[in-house]
Amino acid sequence: IQRENVELMYEGARADLVQCIDSTIRVYAPSTCMDGLEILRQCENYDVDLFFVLSQGHVESHFGTKGMALKTNSVFNVYAYDGVKYDKINSKGKYAHPNLSIEPYIKLLKKRYLVNGKTEMDLMHNYIDVDGQRYASSTEYEDQLVNIYQRYTTNKPLMNRYKQYTKYKILAGK
Repeated sequence: IQRENVELMYEGARADLVQCIDSTIRVYAPSTCMDGLEILRQCENYDVDLFFVLSQGHVESHFGTKGMALKTNSVFNVYAYDGVKYDKINSKGKYAHPNLSIEPYIKLLKKRYLVNGKTEMDLMHNYIDVDGQRYASSTEYEDQLVNIYQRYTTNKPLMNRYKQYTKYKILAGK
């Protein structure tokens, strides 16, 4: 019975976290179609910092509601370089729904950026890939990421739900 209780607590904490992710991103992007469950699922699948992904989605396109992401549904603007017109963007960088852009972005992170012991924290101070190429052309990009990251990690409801979720995830052996 205790195992069942822990599993129920885990599921409840996960649902609470997802709801909080959804409501938090909608504060900044009320019209976003992004789904907190899909963000969490992909971060877990690839062991990537949830707050980093939220921060980059916020900085890049306000979760798909600004800039080229309105046309491409590429929340993280993968393949959408500064000044590139829509018709010149690789079809790999165009999605039917913003949620579909999460996994390719995270795969890119894992393959090109989070390598050789680099962490998300390292990227927030020098966001370059294995070849020394910057993710973004803006010289203020890392500062923007850090500021948004701090905003999310100091959001008490979001952080409390994340901690609760993490606790029950460990107890449930997930």
